[in-house]
Amino acid sequence: MSISNNNIVGCGSICIHSKVDGVWTPADLPNKEVWFKYATDIYNTDSPPTTTFPSPVGGNNQVSKWGDSSGNSVDATDTGSNYPTWDATENALDFAGTSDILELATNEIDITGEFSMFFRIKFDGGTIANTDVVTSDDGTHFFRFQNNKAIRMKIASGPLDFTWPSAMLGFTSYHTIGIIRDNSNDLRVYIDGVESNTGALQATQVYRVNNLEGGSDIFLKSLIITSHALSSTEQTNLETYLSTQ
Repeated sequence: MSISNNNIVGCGSICIHSKVDGVWTPADLPNKEVWFKYATDIYNTDSPPTTTFPSPVGGNNQVSKWGDSSGNSVDATDTGSNYPTWDATENALDFAGTSDILELATNEIDITGEFSMFFRIKFDGGTIANTDVVTSDDGTHFFRFQNNKAIRMKIASGPLDFTWPSAMLGFTSYHTIGIIRDNSNDLRVYIDGVESNTGALQATQVYRVNNLEGGSDIFLKSLIITSHALSSTEQTNLETYLSTQ
C-alpha cells in the first residue's frame, strides 16, 4: 500500500506552514533544536529511499530516516541494522526491540541551561521494562521508563527519579510526556499535563541526546526539543497539539 500525503508528508510535496486556519503548531515555538513531526518525512530503506510503505522495492516497513522539521537538519537515520518500522495502523514508528535505533545526523544535541522535550508515545507488548526513549552514545544521558512505571533520567550524573500513581501509564492509549528545565536548573516531568508528585529535581549539567530508541517496544508519533523552558501557554498549546495525534 502506498501511504498518502495525509499520513506521510515530505517537504518536497507539501509545505506545512506554522498555522492552518489559525491553529497553533510547534512551528510557532522559538528555539527549536529538533522536531520529529508526526507522519512527516519518514523514509523507507529503498535506494533511493521514498516515503511509501511498504517499500516498493524491499516490500517491508523498515525506516531509514525521520527528517527534522525544525529547519536545523538534525535528521534521525538508521544504523544499518535493527530498523524501527512504520506501523500504518498506529500511524507511528514502532521501535520493537532494544536494538532499534535512529541516530541523529549531527551526532548529538548538547544543551546548556534551559530546555524542553515533549513526545507522544504508546507502550506495546504489555510490559514496561527499563524502556529508553532518548539516549547519549556513552550512556551518561537517558530518558527511561522503569519497570515500576516511574521515570528515570540521567544527565551526566544522577539518576533522577520521578514517580506518579501507577494508573497514569497504560498500554491502550497514547501519552504525552514532557520534560522542562528552567533557568534555575529545576527539572520537572509531566505525563498528559500532570506533573510528577516528586516535584522538581536539580540538574545543572549539559543535556545530551544522540539517539532515538525503543527499549522494550514503543510506538513513537512525535518528538520535539527546544533550548528554552516552555511557558505555561506554550506547554498547554504543545500538549493540546500532541494529544490530537
